[in-house]
Amino acid sequence: MTARIEWSARLVALTVFGAAAIVPALLARRTHDANGTLAEAELLRANVDRSELSRSGAGGNLESPGVGPSAALALEAAFLAPAPAAPPSSVRFFSTHEIDQATTRVANRPAPSSLLPPLGLSSSVTADGVLLTWTDNPGNPVGSIVKTQVVRWVGHETPKQIFESPPAPVPAGESGDAMALQHRHLDAGPCPGSRASYAVLTVQLDKIEGIEVRRSILGETVTAEVPVRYRIEPRAFVPRAEGAVADRVLVSVEDLRRQPPAPQVVEVAVGGEIADGAGASTGWVLTSVERELRNETVDTPVPVFGPDASRTLENGAPVFRTRTETKSIAYPILHVKDRCGTERVVHPPSSPSAPVSPR
Repeated sequence: MTARIEWSARLVALTVFGAAAIVPALLARRTHDANGTLAEAELLRANVDRSELSRSGAGGNLESPGVGPSAALALEAAFLAPAPAAPPSSVRFFSTHEIDQATTRVANRPAPSSLLPPLGLSSSVTADGVLLTWTDNPGNPVGSIVKTQVVRWVGHETPKQIFESPPAPVPAGESGDAMALQHRHLDAGPCPGSRASYAVLTVQLDKIEGIEVRRSILGETVTAEVPVRYRIEPRAFVPRAEGAVADRVLVSVEDLRRQPPAPQVVEVAVGGEIADGAGASTGWVLTSVERELRNETVDTPVPVFGPDASRTLENGAPVFRTRTETKSIAYPILHVKDRCGTERVVHPPSSPSAPVSPR
């Protein structure tokens, strides 16, 4: 009886030890057959997305560039992925069916499409600003939610966003590809005399597994030389009214867009905006005024009197004679600033018109 018990115990022990040796070998052989080598499986473990395991409980996210997913790799990742030891009550083994479902979902997940920049960006200077035109890229994924952003910079300044379109899905054309829609944007912001650079970006808004992803690609850049629109020249000082504090001057303003040129003379006080004579602002502000003294020969009309000190008349009109003399005349030098902060000093022309009031 004792011998039979001993033989039974030995048989049970041999069975346990044999099973412990055979099961790992079978698992290793299955992984090796599915992918060629265990080294490939170890290499792919770094790309396993454990969020799929925790979310669906079905094996893992086995998406890896160049290598297709397999149930064997999912099994290897589930059993060999480093993780803290869990109590026996929380250990769960995944069935082959669950692993196959998880790998199928990963294999069928669409790869993120490339987002291409807009095409044919161009700029043209108009009377109202810089007109930008561009075309959507037909290679963009149809149905993706995208929006367009336009940025501008002058010189070495940081690019500034000046326009953003509302998000909209990319429409499909008759061929099934994305429609190449044309867009226009008028920028009235650049200051006269500046060189503005522009770029257009396409921004894609997608949701991948509940997370919003934004990908933007910068398209080509263009520049626009913004011409000076108004020519301003100081003319003369205006006699200061009693109690007035700020100097007032007469300024000739010429709109260079208007043909033929028709300069307008406007009156402006220090600290005020210079108008164009037609009710619009030139964008320049008169910040201060200096005086430039010039000695000029002036012909002054002098009335003619008779021997009896009465005015001499001719055909009923007073008679004048011309007296030439040299006078010191003050002309204004303008200090102006535009809306971009550009400062400019404007001197009177070499032969200005006669001042209103020499000072």
